[in-house]
Amino acid sequence: MATLEVTIRYRPPVARFALGFLTVFSLLIIVLPLVCALFPAIGLNLGSGDSRYFYALFGSFAGGVPLIVLGLAMRQAANDTKLVLSQQGVCFPTFLALLLWGRRNRPWYDLRGVELVGPDNVDVRRKSLRLRYSSGGSISLRLADLQLTEIEQILLAIETFASGLRDSAGLIETKRELGEKLRIEGIKSYTNLWEDELRYRYSSTTFIPLAPNQKLQNDQLKVIRQLGFGGLSAIYLVQQSGRDLLVLKESTVPGDVDPEVKEKAIEMFDREAHILAKLNHPQIAKVHDHFVENGRHYLLLQYVHGQDLRQFVKEKGPMSEQAAIDCAIQMADILAYLHEQSPAVIHRDLTPENLVINDKGKIVLIDFGAANEFLQTATGTLVGKHAYIAPEQFRGKATTGSDIYSMGGTLHFLLTGIDPVALSSSSPRKCDPAVSAELDELVSKLTKTAIKDRIQTAEEAGVALRALAMATKGSA
Repeated sequence: MATLEVTIRYRPPVARFALGFLTVFSLLIIVLPLVCALFPAIGLNLGSGDSRYFYALFGSFAGGVPLIVLGLAMRQAANDTKLVLSQQGVCFPTFLALLLWGRRNRPWYDLRGVELVGPDNVDVRRKSLRLRYSSGGSISLRLADLQLTEIEQILLAIETFASGLRDSAGLIETKRELGEKLRIEGIKSYTNLWEDELRYRYSSTTFIPLAPNQKLQNDQLKVIRQLGFGGLSAIYLVQQSGRDLLVLKESTVPGDVDPEVKEKAIEMFDREAHILAKLNHPQIAKVHDHFVENGRHYLLLQYVHGQDLRQFVKEKGPMSEQAAIDCAIQMADILAYLHEQSPAVIHRDLTPENLVINDKGKIVLIDFGAANEFLQTATGTLVGKHAYIAPEQFRGKATTGSDIYSMGGTLHFLLTGIDPVALSSSSPRKCDPAVSAELDELVSKLTKTAIKDRIQTAEEAGVALRALAMATKGSA
């Protein structure tokens, strides 16, 4: 699996001053032996005549060469401006090594504390970011010496990889505000670039989808067309026995994975299929069958005629608050049913594309994110649309709370027509000031990046949404 890595140029004033000083110092050291060679009287006062000239020349070079080497080494260190962020940790520029006890490479698990230092209610670039490490040493990065996109890069890396860090809510909020500011200014934020990298990493596979008119199950199923494709799976509209239209969900295990991983993944696919087949809810597409053919696993699902929420919003624009809340209440009821199963069914892919408004105006969940967390961890195949994935799910630790986060992100989209900022707490009011403060606050609670700060259950979300719906109708 590829490693996300970014290099930032960081040279604060103290480094620029040191570089200028060392440049002059190095030049003086280089010139000194030459001066001593040309003017022996400046050299050592030893001997007389030719021997005096020899001692002067020897002494100047003997003392000057080590100084030249030292000066050039110090200049090179001051000229190192690379701050490298990766999945493993941070590599700081050489000139900061003294502040870090000589250890420039620091892993994320060593990060003990992070805080923004500076006056409140001022631009973030007037502050410093202080990093403290358990193994010793701390560093303060002047944000005035960084671009806004670079600050966002650092904050996003801390949020994503320093998962055990406490009291990071302020940093996450700052990162979200930066993302919104960059979006408004028309600058592609690092969150978007990260999504592009993820899309490349998790979609580049040897998986080839089925072609139209291809047949399965002894010619009983014929592929009409492809409905969706990504990662190691695809969804098709199929016709059964020349009559009924159904949806076929296809998943595959790469042939180059470890045999034990493959066996375990197949076992989990079978288990998931049996769990889903037992579900019986009027707003969840029914699973009719599960089979394996040519090494690929298939779920045969009920076909729901209608328009998915992304298509609906694209065609008709953002929903009114009342309509969006009604959709969210239905989502909460669907999730409540899934989460109360034993074991709880975590959807993992609740997005506008997977929710259809049927002919009766009801929301129907048409696809499952597949309970294949084991496989996605082993192969790097991430399930879900990146803007709707909770931070803990991004790290491979999905919970029922991850579905709550996705529901909040979907509600944000219904209200604004804009995908939420990935790995952030959503605020539809920032995209559309017409959204009420009460609904904006509820979306924020649904999408808190820390699970403990998020609304805990689908039932709790449903209660809050119904109360808001009553208040909205009352004020209408």
